[in-house]
Amino acid sequence: KGYTWFPGTLTYAPTGSVGKTGSLQAGGSGHGGCGGNGTTSPTSAGGGTNGFAMAPLLPGAPGGYGHQDSPGRAGGGAILIVAQEVRLDGTLSANGAVGSTYGGGSAGGSIWVSASRFTGGATGLLRAKGGDAGNSTWYQLGGGGGGRIAVAQGMNEAIMAELAASGESPKAQETAPFAAFLGQTQVVAGQQGSQSTEPPGEAGSVTWVHGFGKGRGSIFSLQCVR
Repeated sequence: KGYTWFPGTLTYAPTGSVGKTGSLQAGGSGHGGCGGNGTTSPTSAGGGTNGFAMAPLLPGAPGGYGHQDSPGRAGGGAILIVAQEVRLDGTLSANGAVGSTYGGGSAGGSIWVSASRFTGGATGLLRAKGGDAGNSTWYQLGGGGGGRIAVAQGMNEAIMAELAASGESPKAQETAPFAAFLGQTQVVAGQQGSQSTEPPGEAGSVTWVHGFGKGRGSIFSLQCVR
């Protein structure tokens, strides 16, 4: 389970990605992708991105606070698996929650898998989707941004520690999806509220990582440019 709402705040300090709120119009929260805007007003903009594509460890942020009786719901949780071999034929899920009636959608969380070998059949699924906006038929609400997924092979503790600290390592590089995994990944953004005419949230990131190569990191940011 991800971060939940703290009453009386418009942002949650560790991520800075909570959707903003103004006059019952609430934005969705961001993580791997920006959250959807509630309205054109900056007071209800979607939350920005945060975290590292190669080392996703942050839970998702709660959706924008729409009303004192309709607080934002929890973002997606954070899953970390480190093992010699991982085979996935089921589902690993870190989805953000659907917004409350007047709340924006919550951001998707994180899934980070590190193994010497990662395999799986067609039924395997990793997902960190953003939560849909609340169901108000009067106010404009934004959906949550997608989360982050990273699957790595050939890593060791030292490389993982470097990635977790800065998002990059000279001994890690992005690569194509591993051929031995036949399943799917989902990091789509949540749907906008039914009354929203504003830009929707963005999909999150899916990164496949091979250890010991020349690496490049992703930028840790808190702003979105539309």
